[in-house]
Amino acid sequence: MERDIIYSRHSCKSSKRFALIALLLREGIELEKISWIVGVSKRQVYNYRKAYQSQGDGALAADTRYKPASELEAYKDIIKADITANQVATASEASERILSLTGIKRSPMQIRTFMHRLGLKPLKVVAILAKANPAAQAEFFEGALTPRIEDAVAGKRTLLFMDAAHFVWQLYAGVLRCVNRIFILAASGRTRINVLGAYDPIRNELIKRINRSYINSFEAIKLLEQMKTIYLDQAITIVLDNAKYQRCNVVREKARALHIELLFLPSRRSRRRRLPSCKAR
Repeated sequence: MERDIIYSRHSCKSSKRFALIALLLREGIELEKISWIVGVSKRQVYNYRKAYQSQGDGALAADTRYKPASELEAYKDIIKADITANQVATASEASERILSLTGIKRSPMQIRTFMHRLGLKPLKVVAILAKANPAAQAEFFEGALTPRIEDAVAGKRTLLFMDAAHFVWQLYAGVLRCVNRIFILAASGRTRINVLGAYDPIRNELIKRINRSYINSFEAIKLLEQMKTIYLDQAITIVLDNAKYQRCNVVREKARALHIELLFLPSRRSRRRRLPSCKAR
């Protein structure tokens, strides 16, 4: 064990010195000679020997270095509870808050280290939708979506999730180490590719329509007809959002004629909205 501590990169100097003295004591070397070899006083060698004889190898692993305790340790629970309830943005702000709570003044650097020990790390704030309705979402998931997922898994229904994605061909210039500047061909204008797709998670299949103009009610109707030709007489449910071109009367009537159920996600707004009427562009 002494050799492991001596050659370990993670052992502190005092532990390595203690292990070296213990190793020399095992070899029966006199205290004065050990004191000269290690470079410590004879009294210190005597104290090491006494600790080693009483505690054994446990004394080698013990960290006896002096570690001063901060005065703020006595108030750590109060400080953590206060900052958790009323967050701070900077270490300077935290320093002023701690001064008002404890009367102890510390520099922002010291406060930053202290807050890290308490687990108060600087984390970026994440935005959530202000109009989201968790109660409506939970009701939709339990009452409407879950039964249809179970039917789809049992093979009684085809369940698809429909949405659109819009891709723009645009050059993202990077940095290259070169002698002369490199020129790369890019789009002369705004080249956009629109994809309206419906994904079947049970069969892992994607039905899509792609164009370079717009995604509108006409494209949504064409996608519904495409689904009907693929799944024929099967019960079809499509989960989709509240985009105007998907929720308009033209698309809803076409889905009704094709016997396709449109299951719209709950609206972010609590109040009822009037259904829009749209025309294919």
